Amino acid sequence: SVENLVGLAQRYIVGPHREARTWDELNAILWQRCLEYARRVPQGSTQSILERWEHEKKFLRPLPARPFDCCKVALVTSNKVSCVTFETCRYSVPVQYANRSLQVRAYWDRIDIYAGQEKIASHPRCYERNREILDLDHYLELLHAKPGALEQAKPFRMAQLPAVYHQFRAELQAQGRSDREFIEILMLHRTYSVSEVSTALERALAQRTACYAAVKQLLGAQPDLADGAPPSTA
Repeated sequence: SVENLVGLAQRYIVGPHREARTWDELNAILWQRCLEYARRVPQGSTQSILERWEHEKKFLRPLPARPFDCCKVALVTSNKVSCVTFETCRYSVPVQYANRSLQVRAYWDRIDIYAGQEKIASHPRCYERNREILDLDHYLELLHAKPGALEQAKPFRMAQLPAVYHQFRAELQAQGRSDREFIEILMLHRTYSVSEVSTALERALAQRTACYAAVKQLLGAQPDLADGAPPSTA
């Protein structure tokens, strides 16, 4: 019966408990235990479980062409600070979706948030209680309009930006430039990876050309409007 199989899996595969640093590592451990169990020859049989399975699966129907979307679905409403709450944790959405009815699809490893059929945000799933998971990118348009709020903005303070970002921002401030230009650099993440932008920032600092235009040029294109904001000149 299904109940017996659950108990069997708990005894031979899930237990004894073992710590793992990541979900991938845990899955690899469980997969190895499954293979070890499958090689066993049950009492009264001349074939291993794996050999019996190879014979049986030829008679089974194929899997559906469309995989089952294994997630928990919940209808939520975003608040005025562009967050939705799921199981006590608050996850951010882009500011244009504040105060909206949205849908959460909670998978074991992530939270996807939809407006209708459009996925507007995705976060690693948090299993702790009453935590905030904020994506700085969701707030950049608002901060671009009010750059003076960047320093105290919680998404910025929570973001784990590489040290070179803070060095570059300090250089911009030393030149008397607004945080708006730094926010435009953060918007480059929509096109380039953190690693690529970090390298461009390091090169711009080394060349003493700390400005958005130089970073954009180092990334392989002239400043334009493709990243959601024009380059600053002050």
